[in-house]
Amino acid sequence: RDRAAFRSVHIPDSIQLPLREVGKALAGLPHQTNLTLVCEEGGVGTFAAGLLWRAGYANLTILRGGFAGYVQHGFRVVRGEG
Repeated sequence: RDRAAFRSVHIPDSIQLPLREVGKALAGLPHQTNLTLVCEEGGVGTFAAGLLWRAGYANLTILRGGFAGYVQHGFRVVRGEG
């Protein structure tokens, strides 16, 4: 999700990392880290998971339905911060 969308509303304790910055962020992520990838509807998260998998990250989860599905199910969000 883009920076403006994230600042407007996001999942608690999440970070915003645009797809174009995933490669730069790899140096700071231990390979043992459990990562849950969330995009707006699921497609970009799947693509990002492929990049991470090829870079040696195996503990990956893709949030099915993306952020839209998360919100639709009524889970807690943080508004106006980030």
